[in-house]
Amino acid sequence: MALTLIESAKLALGRDETLKATVMELYAKASDLMQYLPFQDITGNSLVFNREQTLPSVGFRSLNEAYTEGSGTVDRVTEVLAIAG
Repeated sequence: MALTLIESAKLALGRDETLKATVMELYAKASDLMQYLPFQDITGNSLVFNREQTLPSVGFRSLNEAYTEGSGTVDRVTEVLAIAG
């Protein structure tokens, strides 16, 4: 489940992890955008996800005619992660 930095800091304070909560709050206050971005815990040093290479096409049809199929392509991508800071 993805959490924002502020939500993660509140959870860390509840577990008496004051230093961790303080660092999270500093990151969140560094930029207005950072406090709204959701973050996700990941085990390991890489993240695998699907990325749409091409989108399906949109088609129109007349009454009582068959649909034309429009399919996109999806690529499996692996990103190597690094520690921020």
